Amino acid sequence: MDDATLDRLTRSEGDQLSLVASRCLDCGHLAFPDERYGCERCGALVERHESVTLAPRGVVSAAATVHRHHQPEPATPFVMVTVRLDEGPALKGVLATPAPGTAPTPGTDAAHLARGRRVEGRLDGDRVTFHLLEELG
Repeated sequence: MDDATLDRLTRSEGDQLSLVASRCLDCGHLAFPDERYGCERCGALVERHESVTLAPRGVVSAAATVHRHHQPEPATPFVMVTVRLDEGPALKGVLATPAPGTAPTPGTDAAHLARGRRVEGRLDGDRVTFHLLEELG
């Protein structure tokens, strides 16, 4: 992700990350990333949107372990998650715990164990990854 895209999607102050979203003033729809053309729900023009920031915290609603993909990073295996943010929108990203490229503990399925867990998005280099707020077990 290039710096301009990262700057459009996130803001950070120290270790605190927030996500840049938009709210439609006509219907209240909350969108991440922020709307650039208009509301996807009611069609209101982008001028009828306000910029809002979202905390990158929520609950894992779906997860899958990826064993093969066509990019060198992240190293396989890794867990992709869908996170329902506390403020509404759902995002997809890499689960940083357990670390990508490390084999799960025998007899555990990290993707299965992550569902329903609280996570927080953090800026890791040029991407947002999700970190468990409690240990898997």
